[in-house]
Amino acid sequence: MTFSELQTEMLQVYRAGEFAAALALVDRKGPNYPEEASTIALWRVCLTAVQGQTDGALQIMADTLAAGSWFSERLRNDPDVKGLQGHPEFERMYTICQERQVAAQAQAKRLRLTVEPAGPADPAPAGPAPLLMALHGNDSNAGREVDRWRPVAAQGWRVAMLQSAEVDAPNRFIWNDLERVTGDVTLHHAELIGERPVRDGKLLVGGFSMGAGRSIWLAATGVLPARGFIAVGPWLADVTPLREALQAKPPEHLRRGYIVVGEADVECLRVSREVQSLLGDYGIPVELEVLPGMGHVYPETFEKSLERAISFLCQ
Repeated sequence: MTFSELQTEMLQVYRAGEFAAALALVDRKGPNYPEEASTIALWRVCLTAVQGQTDGALQIMADTLAAGSWFSERLRNDPDVKGLQGHPEFERMYTICQERQVAAQAQAKRLRLTVEPAGPADPAPAGPAPLLMALHGNDSNAGREVDRWRPVAAQGWRVAMLQSAEVDAPNRFIWNDLERVTGDVTLHHAELIGERPVRDGKLLVGGFSMGAGRSIWLAATGVLPARGFIAVGPWLADVTPLREALQAKPPEHLRRGYIVVGEADVECLRVSREVQSLLGDYGIPVELEVLPGMGHVYPETFEKSLERAISFLCQ
């Protein structure tokens, strides 16, 4: 079971109102994912608090802080911990979390993981190669998602998995600050083409969730000279700013887009259709792959989706 699968299973049980069962599931399987310790601790606090077990939830918080970790402001805003609001110990520990987040942000740096074209698919090692730049989803990181995009390297592409420098929680990063996104991604692009030129103008940008929404923005507004994008479950709070940006400056390099979205991912499906319609107004075809029954996750058949996307975008 992957961590995403555990999250999906936990949420199903949680949404059924079976909070004790959801907590038991997390307690049983959570230790298998030490790299996700901060997220699991957040789940445990919420699942304990929502059952009215104030002392237990506070103890989990205390243990987490004692281990050197911390919680993001999502803990403050989560309705499951409403019963903890105002409790002196909760407020004291939340202040510590805020201080640790400020310290973590001060030390954060942009990062990327690069996968070079694999084996015989790379006829000229270190020479020009097509490039795909990918952005992880919010509250994730490059290491967690790079393997999702790695299959593109077998098709002869260089893959650069970018990690945001905007900290939300321990080892969890977000793309909320558009000015930071634009600046950091532009620097990544300059460094990447300095290391290895892009062959035949074949630059694509992609991502998941908020990373997908940002990839659409980066390509459509010309921040990156990308000929296409691959967006998985794209999230945009509002398509209006993108529409206004395109009205001010129509796309120059963007030729096509490809979106993969779950039928059950209602909000992101709405966003996907709005983007498809908007770019269609500028003569840019966007292929929409809607997968039945799928929620806000990467599809199990994502490698096949990538193959179809690359074929469509490089026509």
